[in-house]
Amino acid sequence: MESQLQSNHTPPSLRTLPLFATCPADEMGALEQRARYRQFRGGEVIFREGEPAEDIFCICRGKVKLIKGNPHQRERIVAFAGNGEVIGLRCLLGFQKFDKTAIALEPTAGYFLSKSDLLRLFRKHPDLIIKLMKQIIYHLEEIDERIVEVTSKKMAQRLAETILYLQSTFGVDADGNINIRVGRKDLANFIHSNRYTVYRLLAEFRNKGIIEFDRKRLKILDPEKLAEIARK
Repeated sequence: MESQLQSNHTPPSLRTLPLFATCPADEMGALEQRARYRQFRGGEVIFREGEPAEDIFCICRGKVKLIKGNPHQRERIVAFAGNGEVIGLRCLLGFQKFDKTAIALEPTAGYFLSKSDLLRLFRKHPDLIIKLMKQIIYHLEEIDERIVEVTSKKMAQRLAETILYLQSTFGVDADGNINIRVGRKDLANFIHSNRYTVYRLLAEFRNKGIIEFDRKRLKILDPEKLAEIARK
């Protein structure tokens, strides 16, 4: 793992995460004492593909991209994750190693929780298993949709769908920008293209008054038109 920022503020409670919202405060307090709270700068690795999968990571603050392949060469972004999500779930299913690399897109903080602590918690609160299964199924459905997009859709469709997906997943900030900072390279790696094609398509969307973009900021101006492109 890459170097982590030192914590300089009181870590948030695990009960702020939807998965643990219904758990008793005293149990969460005990779990937090055994967990490892970490902060990462944008661009730092949270865990690497191929490393032993001994913990899951609960995101309390920030955004993360999950990639396959070497992050210093050609990478394939397979998913994004943000506040309240849990990543690295393979260890709970018996897998010994992470199958993806998780990289912070911005300052990100959260808890590493051990498999043994989580399994003990699940035995006491079986309803957590249902919540976790729903999250796993949701991500599997996302992967299926990504496969369909990559194999059967044009680049303009893929990019339009991705922009809509990012807004629906992460919302917008006070200025109306999509609340996740992704550059052309990240967009290209997500839709299996290259940054030059992505820039050309973004410029086309901008010239038609559909979006605004500036470096890593995106704003949808005409969602109906963008959705129409995604459907074509």
